[in-house]
Amino acid sequence: MLQQRHEPAASKPDKRDEVKTARVNSMMIKLIKWSALTALIAIAFTRTFPDLELLLSFVISAAAIVVLVQATNLRRFIWTGLFLAIACLFNPIIHVPLPEYVGRVVIAFTILLFFFSLALLNPAPKLSIASTTDPLARRQSL
Repeated sequence: MLQQRHEPAASKPDKRDEVKTARVNSMMIKLIKWSALTALIAIAFTRTFPDLELLLSFVISAAAIVVLVQATNLRRFIWTGLFLAIACLFNPIIHVPLPEYVGRVVIAFTILLFFFSLALLNPAPKLSIASTTDPLARRQSL
């Protein structure tokens, strides 16, 4: 007589795993934003090292692209346009020469944008599963 093997069914992703992944992604994006802020402050004070400025421009441009993607996912298209402009201005491959005063104003404006993006570009918390006993219950998930 043939015996059938029962293989465990592929487990569905647990809600806790989704929350943990979202938390890790949020922390990574915040880390990237803070690294861009640090690079911007370093560029503002060290204009005498062109090699360092090239590396910091790469960090800022990459962080601007990450925030651009985040803003697009959140459907905040004004932020998307602003960070697209930042990514183009700080592009390390095709350098955009700016006068000293305009460059300082752009750096200050970019610092403010990255700082405000820390607080304003956060996804809304997802609602928990609807209750079967109370159809009007709309709680936030943990």
